[in-house]
Amino acid sequence: MAGMSVLARPRGLRQGDHVCWAYDQERGFGVVAAQFLAEGVALGERVLFVGEGDAAQLVEELDSLPGRDALLASGQLQVQPLSDVYLGNGGLDPVAQTELFAAAGVAAVEDGYTGLRVAGDLTGLVRDPSRWEDVRTYEIIIDSVIAGHPLTGMCGYAAPTVPGERLRPLAALHGIRHVDGDTLTFVARVRGGVLVLAGEVDTGCADDLDEVLVGVGRLGAGPVTVDLAGLDFVDVGATRALVRFATGLRATGRPVRFVGAGRGARRVLELFDVELA
Repeated sequence: MAGMSVLARPRGLRQGDHVCWAYDQERGFGVVAAQFLAEGVALGERVLFVGEGDAAQLVEELDSLPGRDALLASGQLQVQPLSDVYLGNGGLDPVAQTELFAAAGVAAVEDGYTGLRVAGDLTGLVRDPSRWEDVRTYEIIIDSVIAGHPLTGMCGYAAPTVPGERLRPLAALHGIRHVDGDTLTFVARVRGGVLVLAGEVDTGCADDLDEVLVGVGRLGAGPVTVDLAGLDFVDVGATRALVRFATGLRATGRPVRFVGAGRGARRVLELFDVELA
């Protein structure tokens, strides 16, 4: 589907790619992260591994990374605990966090690397229900930041520690994903203040679309444009989600414009009197 791909192995990735990788907690994230980071090393990137536990535990998780110790000694490989990277000030600040990674990508290039590649196990963030909205906001913003900076990112989530009702909306915010039994058929991205939807949205993923739309609606206070040009199909259930989104924002004085709807999507949306540009 347009704008969305499923990844079988953690390879073949380049700057601008933002991957969601749901992993088996018993097997751990380290083996997957090692393959992802090894590709970055070969491309001349600085690589960073973030996860739960202290630095020594994180280094041990990367025991399958070729040349691990030499990479650590040279500074090309860095490891940092999740709490230090994301919760250093006591909580997750989505905007500040994305600015930090953008600056780190620029710094990596200034230090002579081709960019920065980050593999982060974010399970610990989602485990705390009070952080859900901040994690969702972070994933929306970081996707745009990665696209515009010398960054490649992989967000790891342990399944089933992260339940489906949380994992699916997060996965939908990544153009590339690896999720066993994935039933998602759409991807959502914010580009230049425009929400871009691609793929197919139907009743089966309407709740996931709702979660994404709520997160996008809370990003700012101005008008919202939704680009539907990449949608191959939208059914009545998904249209209701779009209508709820538009109605809720318009009730607060925020205009919502739907643009780019194809013939099929336009026909369904017009049944609900959705204003189309």
